Amino acid sequence: MKKAAEEEEERKKAENEGPEGEAVKKDEGPKVERPEPATERVAPKDPSVANIDNDFKPTVLKVWEELSDTYKQQMKRVFRQVRIQRERMTNNFDHLQKQYLDFIHRPDTKQEKLEQFIKDFNDFSD
Repeated sequence: MKKAAEEEEERKKAENEGPEGEAVKKDEGPKVERPEPATERVAPKDPSVANIDNDFKPTVLKVWEELSDTYKQQMKRVFRQVRIQRERMTNNFDHLQKQYLDFIHRPDTKQEKLEQFIKDFNDFSD
């Protein structure tokens, strides 16, 4: 284990030296420190009323009330439209059913023609 560490150290030293054993300086430019992530500096707060600034609370409350009122109005409108549509469908279905029954029970002379044909056919056969 110790031998591997020594070999690694020699390899790094060889990389940093030039052909004649002199140290090679790498052009790295100015060192810039990376900023630390904001999550490490500022812990996220849980959502609660206590986390809202006092100056901002009336605005949030007003927006919430407007949103709530708008939501209620829209839901009432949607449900009213659903009721109206259901009524129209029921009325249309009732009307369609009546039309169909009228069509089925309409008077026609087909039965009389059929009976006349059967009578004529039987008379001919006899």
